[in-house]
Amino acid sequence: AKVYGFKNSSDVIGKKFREFINDGEGTVYQLFTKFIKNKYKVENEESFEILKNGTKKYFLNNAHGIIENGFLTRIWVNIKDISEIKNAETALIESEERFRTISEQALFGMGIVQDEKFIYMNNEFANCIGHPKEELLNLTPNMIYKLIHPADRKHAKEQTRKKQKVAKDIDTNYTLRFIAKDGSIKTIQNWSKPIKLKGKFAILTTLHDITEKVKAEQALKESEERFKGLFQKATVGIYRTTVNGKILMANPAIIKMLGYRTFEEIVETNVVKKGYVNKEDRIYFQRIMNKFGEIKGFECEWWKKDSSIICVRESARAIKNVNGKILFYEGIVEDITDKKKAENELLKNEQKYRTLFDLAPSGIILSDSEGNIMAANPAFCESLGYTKEEIIGSNVRKFAAPESRNDIENHITLLNEGKTLRHTVRDITKDGRYRYMALNETKIPINESEYGILCASNDITERKVFEEELIKAKEKAEKSDRLKTEFLAQISHEIRTPINSILSFTSYLHDELKDTHLDDINNIFDIIHKAGNRITRTIDMILNMSELQTGSYEPNFKEIDLFENIIKNISAGFARQAAAQNIKFKTEKTIEDTIIFGDEYTLNQIFDNIINNAFKYTPTGKIEVTVGRNGSNKVYAEISDTGIGISEEFIDQLFEPFSQEEQGYTRKFEGNGLGLALVKKYCEINNADISVKSKKGVGSTFKISFNQ
Repeated sequence: AKVYGFKNSSDVIGKKFREFINDGEGTVYQLFTKFIKNKYKVENEESFEILKNGTKKYFLNNAHGIIENGFLTRIWVNIKDISEIKNAETALIESEERFRTISEQALFGMGIVQDEKFIYMNNEFANCIGHPKEELLNLTPNMIYKLIHPADRKHAKEQTRKKQKVAKDIDTNYTLRFIAKDGSIKTIQNWSKPIKLKGKFAILTTLHDITEKVKAEQALKESEERFKGLFQKATVGIYRTTVNGKILMANPAIIKMLGYRTFEEIVETNVVKKGYVNKEDRIYFQRIMNKFGEIKGFECEWWKKDSSIICVRESARAIKNVNGKILFYEGIVEDITDKKKAENELLKNEQKYRTLFDLAPSGIILSDSEGNIMAANPAFCESLGYTKEEIIGSNVRKFAAPESRNDIENHITLLNEGKTLRHTVRDITKDGRYRYMALNETKIPINESEYGILCASNDITERKVFEEELIKAKEKAEKSDRLKTEFLAQISHEIRTPINSILSFTSYLHDELKDTHLDDINNIFDIIHKAGNRITRTIDMILNMSELQTGSYEPNFKEIDLFENIIKNISAGFARQAAAQNIKFKTEKTIEDTIIFGDEYTLNQIFDNIINNAFKYTPTGKIEVTVGRNGSNKVYAEISDTGIGISEEFIDQLFEPFSQEEQGYTRKFEGNGLGLALVKKYCEINNADISVKSKKGVGSTFKISFNQ
């Protein structure tokens, strides 16, 4: 501002050049033309201008255009008033004394070489090179070259040679790098030209230290490169638009985000007309920008090229001129469509689980890792008689019965270690009643860094009471069963003793009277004998069943030949009965080895009962007993008859104690219903399976398979 005759910079801002220089005079317009032709750049160009007050000014100009999206938007200009230098150069020719005075006050370094040595240099000249003035004055130009950076040395020598020859292609203005005494590199702008001094050839050199300017330019360039890299590679969208919505700048991320392929394609879109789905969002955006100059985290919906909608989070700022007028908006945009969908889905799930939580019939609570309750559903509150407000914030220990509190400490420790627990505790309701609660508990995350305990509880007090009553009833029934068994054993013993006496005396009387040849008396003795044996057999079965139920029977396992030692011996006892009933009775084996490992007494009881039943229920026909091996190479015995058979409905009850197909006083066949029940238990003792196939009026087949 001062070089143009103004006091403050504010006096210059907003004015045009023609307002403070004489239009048409000077070289400013030629300089601007050169700036345009030189791709918006001039470096170290001199110009002179005539100010409105008639003052002639010389300037050293450096200008760089700022290009954005192919348009010149700003010009960075550095001007140096070199009027004094220019005037000094003229004065030097006319007056050496005047030149020295001006030179020492100049901001530029000035030096004169004549006859291969420096005849003059000002202090600034020495400062520019970075060496003491006294040392430099003792150096020849050739020695000075050694202080020039090796990369610039050749050009400096060439220009000196041309100036000495007064060549036409002299470069009077160029940049040199000097190596200062402290080793630093100094970038110097050099002006030099041949002159006549006192009638002799000389070279006038003017130096200007532009080290800091070069550093600033390099930093600016690096900054622009960094911004360009960030702009191109950013994963978020970056844009610049006018206030009216015209797109000035868009990076690849936002182009792709909106479904376009190139900047040329997206630049045709106006964000006001085709950007925001809801026009109110744009109005709100501009209102905030006008009021605060920026907006952060603004979420709204945008249209894509294919008319689909995305949700974005936008942060932007308003770029204003010196008068506060908004020039354009700059902002970044993040596509949060997937995130919003996930949030909405999470919200739906949260609402769904909240409903399930509130409506669940089971009591549910969420506590922290110490057992402090954070949430409780209505069912839990109702189960203990407290309000939700009374429960939230309380510790679970508050509701536990005294005997359960030590267990709670252990449970909390296990749950925090990640264990899942299922157990029962006793709680105390608000009105002091004790309730049994079945709990399912597990550790769950509360947030990113904390875990809590989720507990589902069910009041099982009624079930617990029922179980206790059931246990008592079972114990009572078992006691009654033991008493019944003991009674049967005792009564059987009491019956067996007199029966044995009766049978003994009857046998004695029969022997004494057998010579009387009275048929009626013999028939009476046969009836008494059969009835006595029937009673004895019944007593034996009752005693055997009693032994099994009380667990007092101790089997004696050993190797036994099933066919030779069991089947044949039992069959021999039924030979006379088979002849008397005219029944064809047959025993056979289909294998040689019929050895099994079993208890001899119970094996005899198994086959004696089954064969006895076969004779009982087979009035005529045949009975066969076969021993063999099945497909699993296991020994089996099969007893088949052609008797009356068993109904299909009764087979499921066949092995139950005291069960008979025909009941009451009208039944045709004698029996107590214990025989097959004993057979079933004896098979279990010998690790054998028993199965039945039967058809009413055809006959029955019993099969015993030994699992060994």
